[in-house]
Amino acid sequence: MGLNPLSKDWTFNNFKQQLLSHNIEIKKALLSQNIISGLGNIYSDEVLFKSKIHPKRKISSLTNNNLKQLFKYIPEILKQAIKLKGTTFDTYRNPEGNPGLFAKFLNVYQRKHLPCKICKNKIQSIKINGRTSYFCNKCQK
Repeated sequence: MGLNPLSKDWTFNNFKQQLLSHNIEIKKALLSQNIISGLGNIYSDEVLFKSKIHPKRKISSLTNNNLKQLFKYIPEILKQAIKLKGTTFDTYRNPEGNPGLFAKFLNVYQRKHLPCKICKNKIQSIKINGRTSYFCNKCQK
């Protein structure tokens, strides 16, 4: 199991070491539960958007500042999603039978062709590891 962003082991040094030991696309790394646990497709897209990192960037191309942004936003977005009881699109319900409310705060996920909330360019999508990734080509480099 990968590094848990909500544990006491979540330190910048542990995170950086774990990530830099792989030279793959950052989106693939974020989806890998063997690298970082708990991130799925939705939250990895949102983390990459907040961090201003294109999903196809290789880990080796990331700057220390990029790594710091990822380190900051991964637990931040997970905590916000937990607080809002997850993300509901169709039938998902939390144990109390209520839909998750995080979908109201999504910046890129499932927003293809809609305007970016920052720059107004259209959100795009690509397939990575068989999963659709959503991003803003202008904001995410």
